[in-house]
Amino acid sequence: MILTVTPNTGLDRVLFLPALERNRRNQAVEMVESMGGKGCDVSLVLRGLGEETVATGLAAGENGRRMEAMLRSAGATPDFVWTHGETRMNTVLIETETGGHTTICAAGLAPDEDAFTALRAWTRRWSTTADVTVLAGSLPEGWPAERYGELVDAAKAADKPVVVDAAGAALSAAVARGVAAVKPNLSELESVAGPLGSLEAVRAAATELQARGARWVLVSLGAEGALLVSEVGAWRAPGLVVPVVNPAGAGDGMTACLALGLARGWTETETLRWAVAVSAAIVTTRGTAEVRRADVDRLLTEVQIERLD
Repeated sequence: MILTVTPNTGLDRVLFLPALERNRRNQAVEMVESMGGKGCDVSLVLRGLGEETVATGLAAGENGRRMEAMLRSAGATPDFVWTHGETRMNTVLIETETGGHTTICAAGLAPDEDAFTALRAWTRRWSTTADVTVLAGSLPEGWPAERYGELVDAAKAADKPVVVDAAGAALSAAVARGVAAVKPNLSELESVAGPLGSLEAVRAAATELQARGARWVLVSLGAEGALLVSEVGAWRAPGLVVPVVNPAGAGDGMTACLALGLARGWTETETLRWAVAVSAAIVTTRGTAEVRRADVDRLLTEVQIERLD
């Protein structure tokens, strides 16, 4: 079983429109409501791959109940810490004519001090029965970044691998505690390393993050594929050419594969192969983090991996 922890849960309202025209009334042609919080996205991807998963984190309000029902319907086990405020409802705009993708993140949870204490306890309790724990997404507004490190400590108490998908100070706080793997995208990597203008610079930044405490660093690069750095080398896989419908959740698919690879003892190349295939499968669907196993199986044979000198 893989445990996911989402400190700041959310739902996505995905609106499809031909092209966004600023300062004018825009008419959506389709709307899909789907998961939005990173860790919960990972749980949905894992269920799409047939894996057992428990999803915890903070949740609130009617949106939280809908999120919980969505996870349960997919076959995941939700066990959230309920708090004040409302689980976020983000808006994702997909421009079908231009390929544009815009996410507008809303304010949400308003947890008190007891909520963090409970979340830390939930994380520690569930991680004892998990093969891997995933900590993913942002912290609620007002929480210091150091709390990410404290959640890592709670998960590591079970002596099981911990995977982190975070940004900025939260990512730094998590890595400083020592984790099995992290999965930043380019923007998230730049949030701790500064601007990165080449693949060589991305590799150097990933290597630095690895040296600071992340055993594996998997950098998602959108249409350019992904780069994986470990203590024994670096590998790159170009992106697959697929019809892009909704790219939201593709990076969370890579995070799911990191966790799955650690749980199953995969090599770096096998983990990277699955990460690229799963993320490519996700972007062809309409919902965030939606994946079809048949698509993954087909795309696995198309992934090309090269070891970097």
